[in-house]
Amino acid sequence: MLNSSVCLVSKAQSILKLDEKNGFKNFLFGSNVSEYNNLVYSGSLFAKYNQEFVERFDGYLDFDIKSYTQNNSANKIGDLEIGKPTYYFFNKRLLRVDFYVDNRVGKELLTLYRSLYGGPTIVDADNILGANVTTYLWKGSKVNLSVSICKNPYRGSISSNDKNEPPSYFVRYLSIPMLAKKKGADNALQNKAKKARESDL
Repeated sequence: MLNSSVCLVSKAQSILKLDEKNGFKNFLFGSNVSEYNNLVYSGSLFAKYNQEFVERFDGYLDFDIKSYTQNNSANKIGDLEIGKPTYYFFNKRLLRVDFYVDNRVGKELLTLYRSLYGGPTIVDADNILGANVTTYLWKGSKVNLSVSICKNPYRGSISSNDKNEPPSYFVRYLSIPMLAKKKGADNALQNKAKKARESDL
């Protein structure tokens, strides 16, 4: 019984580290895009709200989220090379950070994250293109960190030509308070639109 309690406390303390950092590298969640002078605008997102996806992975995309990449930066976590991160801002405030890594680095990142934040929740799912995806999820009170592994990238990509591609790893850091603000703004807009429709009846 004591050992079980110690494990729970240890895991909670590990997750606290994720919340204390509250961001990715020197990018803090909720910070204004104007605070960073080396970001390059890459576009706005257009994606339908998917309630099931949100409930399972706390993922959220919509048209008023703007994405940026960073120029002249070392794309590394420690000594590990990562793909160029994409930074997503809602109302000019940092909401989430995404990047890809290759198979070797992905395995090392999982080991690193386990050592820092404890054991993750593991979710298996198929995406809309039929690729088998396993997601490792660390859920804090402020930050969610997920590593999604596409075990069959050929089936999961309309552009892939290699049926023997190794698994691809997709990493996401997500701000829970910013996500709540985004949902709140959307709910307000939906309620406003509903009232406008009802007044026309």
